[in-house]
Amino acid sequence: MKTRLYKMLAVAGLCGALVLPGCSFNEVVDDVMGEVGVESVDHNADADHPVQTDAKVDDSLDKPEFAADIAGTTYVVQGSPHTITSEAKVSDGGQVTYQWYINNVNSNSGGTPIDGAQRESYSVDTSQTGTEYYYVVAVNHGSAGIRMSTSNVHEVIVIESGTWEQDEMGGYRYIQPGGKYPVNLFFVIDGYIYLVEGEGHRVTGLWENGPVYIYFDEDGHMLFDTVTKEGYEIDASGIVTNKQVPTEEEKQAAAEQAAEQASAEQVPAEPAPEEQPAAEEPAPEGQPAAEEPAP
Repeated sequence: MKTRLYKMLAVAGLCGALVLPGCSFNEVVDDVMGEVGVESVDHNADADHPVQTDAKVDDSLDKPEFAADIAGTTYVVQGSPHTITSEAKVSDGGQVTYQWYINNVNSNSGGTPIDGAQRESYSVDTSQTGTEYYYVVAVNHGSAGIRMSTSNVHEVIVIESGTWEQDEMGGYRYIQPGGKYPVNLFFVIDGYIYLVEGEGHRVTGLWENGPVYIYFDEDGHMLFDTVTKEGYEIDASGIVTNKQVPTEEEKQAAAEQAAEQASAEQVPAEPAPEEQPAAEEPAPEGQPAAEEPAP
């Protein structure tokens, strides 16, 4: 089974298909998690894109088109690797180059160019807790000029590292310093995506979210591009493709059947009737009755 992400699929990539807790920047995390601090870093908000500023924009060139939208939020445990990928393509034969930017506000302009980050993928620094915003500018280079596209913003929130601990209910929580733990959240640890729900317990098995299902193995790893032991087929985006959400009528029928079964199990069985001794048949006429043995 494939569980580790070769090119880290941002949780944001799932948000377009699912309504996932923790995907929205404005989502309020439970008090048990506590507020995630935002690093106060000056990223030179007035900086312009240093991409051939003297080059002429050539509208006849293809505008680079991003293969995936990186908009959204990923929660990553401190020190865990996280790579954002945003490949752009053109069909006119031009050469596409990249420049990644970091920002301290949720905007894809005014950020600071990241030294050496000039490929389609960028590995985020997760050594410190806090929130940062990333985007990339793709440039199509032609013989007479350039044409650019700017991606949407990808928010990365780095949370404190902790350990998985089993509680008295048998569930596993990710315990962080001070005894707190995340709830209602997708987050990444060492390349694996986990989901913890309202009590902070990590999810395993088939998980329903609206019109789709996703699957977590026995260790809580979200699965991609595989088939589970139960026969569920999972595509590269993590969606179970051969499991349909039951209709309301099917849900109601299943509930009624379960209620009838539970009611039947609660009705005590009637006791079996006691066996009565067989009556002696009278002796045929002319025949003496059988003598009883002498005491």
